[in-house]
Amino acid sequence: MRKILALLAVVAVTVGLLEGCGGGQSSQSAADKVCSARTQLHDSMNTVKQDVTSANFGKAKDGLSQVKKDFNNLVEATKGLAHDKAQALSPQIDALKKELANLKNVSSLSELANSLGTISSEVQALYAKVTDTLKCS
Repeated sequence: MRKILALLAVVAVTVGLLEGCGGGQSSQSAADKVCSARTQLHDSMNTVKQDVTSANFGKAKDGLSQVKKDFNNLVEATKGLAHDKAQALSPQIDALKKELANLKNVSSLSELANSLGTISSEVQALYAKVTDTLKCS
């Protein structure tokens, strides 16, 4: 009986320790969060580009709010990085921020297409820089 109780105690302690280590977002490293945010931004940008290619201005313009949200999530995630890594990403983040701010006055599909060309290039540059800097998989 004592062996069973001792074994149960060991199992209970082990389970408690494993739960403390957790596998959720809170235990995700800062680099992993940035890598994940980078992918989300890239994917939402591709969706908007597809909408523009399909000449669906309304859907593309709506999709831009997701791009902006994903960009903000990426910016927030970079705040958890070591200073040198955050600084390495800063030029691309600043360039994309500027281009996204310029979208406020877009009123036609052609204007959106022109802006998206530049934004897409900025997203690609940022994606590559994050991948290089943080060794994202």
